[in-house]
Formats: sequence, C-alpha cells, structure tokens
Amino acid sequence: MAFSSQQVLLCSSAHARTPSPPRLLMLPLQALVRAAAWRALTAVLDLVAQDARRGRVLPLLLSQCKELDHHAEVQRALAAGLGALLCRLVADMEGDAEVNVCLAGYRQLAWRHDHAVRLACAATFPAVLRAGTARRYGSHLHDTLLRLASDADVDVRLAVACSLAEVAALLGKDKCCQYLRQPVAALLQDERQEVQAALLARRPQLLQQVMGGAPGAAAAPPPRAPAPGSASAAALAAAAAAAEEQRGKTFAPFVEPLLRLEAVSGYSWRLQAALLQAMAAFPAFFTPDQLHDRFLPLALKYMADGAAAVRPVAAGAAAAIWRALRRPPARTALYSRLIHDFAQVQMRGLWGLHTLLPMSC
Repeated sequence: MAFSSQQVLLCSSAHARTPSPPRLLMLPLQALVRAAAWRALTAVLDLVAQDARRGRVLPLLLSQCKELDHHAEVQRALAAGLGALLCRLVADMEGDAEVNVCLAGYRQLAWRHDHAVRLACAATFPAVLRAGTARRYGSHLHDTLLRLASDADVDVRLAVACSLAEVAALLGKDKCCQYLRQPVAALLQDERQEVQAALLARRPQLLQQVMGGAPGAAAAPPPRAPAPGSASAAALAAAAAAAEEQRGKTFAPFVEPLLRLEAVSGYSWRLQAALLQAMAAFPAFFTPDQLHDRFLPLALKYMADGAAAVRPVAAGAAAAIWRALRRPPARTALYSRLIHDFAQVQMRGLWGLHTLLPMSC
C-alpha cells in the first residue's frame, strides 16, 4: 500500500524510528494507515513476547472492541483479523470479562452495514468460536450466526455455508443438535443455488458432527450378531432398534428441507447432482424407513428422467439406499424394478450397469 508524503513525514517527525504496529495504532493517522497497522499486528503477533502481548496489544484490542473505529476500512481490517487475534490472545486474558468484551465487539462488526465487514465476520466465525469456546456460543454468538446465515448478500451466506461443518465440529454433538438445525434448514432453502450446493458438498461432514462421531463412524458395519435366540442376540437387537429410533428423531428435521430443495431445483442439473451425491451418504444417518419412503423416490425419478450427467449419480444414490434396506421385500422390489428398467433394449445407455452389478453381491 502506497502512503502519501504527508503520512510519511508525520510518522518520521513523531518518532525517530519506525514505530511498531501497536504504536501506530495509537497515532492520529488516517484510516488506511490504522487499517494497515491492524493487519500488520495480526501478521506479526506470533513474534511478540508474552508480556508485550498482555501489556500493550491486548489493551488495544479491548479498547477497540469496546468502542469501534468508525472508519469502514479499519473495521474491515479488524474483522478480518479478529479471529486470529483472539485465538492468540485468549490465553493472556483474565477471566470471562475480557473474552466477552471481544465477542461483543465481534457482534457489533457482524451487524454493520458494510458488506466487506460482514463478509469478513462470516469467514472468521469459526476462529472466533474456537477462541470463545462452545460454552459461550449460545449467549454470545448464536444470534450472530443466524443473522449472517440470513444476510442479504449472497457472499456472506455462502461463507457461512462453507464454514458450518467446522462450526459443528467446534460445538460438539449436543450444542450442534440444539443450535444448528435452524441455520442449516435456512441455507438449504436459500434462493441462490451456489449457497445450497456449498452446504450440500459439506453435508456428510456436518451430519457426522451432529451425530457426534468421527468421519465414517456412523457408517461402520455392525458387529457380527450372536446365535439367534440367545439373550445377547435379543439385547443387541433391542439396542440397535433404540439407536435407530434415536437416529430417526435426530435427523428428522433435515428431511423436509432436503425435499423442498429438490422441489425448487428446477432445471439446475448441477444442484440435483449435488443433492444426489450427498444422498449416497445418507444411509449412515437416516433410518431405512426414511431412506425408502422419502429419498429413494427421488433417486428413481432422476435415474429415469434426469439429465445425462445426473442419472449416474442418481444410480449411485439408489444403490447406496438399496444396501441400507433391511426388509427383504423392499430390497427385492427395488432390485427387480432396477433390473426391469435398465435391462430393456431401449435403456439409456450402459452407464447404470456399473452400479447395478454390485447390488447383486
């Protein structure tokens, strides 16, 4: 960034040598210089000694969060670096009071009219949550996430959609189930398809965090069942039924938003393909009845009438659902239908055979 000669003379006359970023922040310089100083401070904070961070940098940050600089350029620089600053300075803060001051400053920034400030806040939300911890999310950050997820600017909503999986991981199972259903449902019904597609691309990871397990844990195969009729077999069956019922209750709120998303997809084959690709991971989260009754009809619909690029993805989703079905009549009926549809002379190419063959194993 080029500075005017007046700014350079002001710095040189006030100080014989180049001042450090904290000293620049205390000088009455123009907004662009103060913004550059905040960026520089964020970049070099790892090199600052702990006593200097506690004695000089932290008071500057607390002062700024209590009374924000009214210049938009400074607010943009602070919003972009606030997450990194908090993660490095939170260990130097004394008690909850100082952390709460910084979170209040972040909330003020997230509600600014300036688009760039809100976009920076959306992008840095996971870092702010990491510093503030999940314990403070409900009281200090939840309303801000809802506000950003419903922002008038599509770039802000897109940034929130891209960060939700990380936010869910930071919140943990209980708080994720409690707080993230509303923003996820809202973003799934967003008017812009790029926002919906971004959320769908991360939906398996997001559902895994809601489930509270590591990636792939929810889809792990069950242990080998003991001999039929034994007490352990009955206990295992009861435990599996209880777990399935709980899973159905946990993920039931996501079913209708997903179906509405498909209903408004129109002629957007990319959005349809993204939804069907995510659907292939649904057996790890939804119950067999939910899969068979709610999602399987969509896969069959696009296998028969979807765009050329969508049909293979739909076949993969149908195959994944077929493997998850446990009732023999449902499995047989689905397999018979697929064989009937795609074994005809007039079938639409051979693209479905690579999916159907593994289903017979």
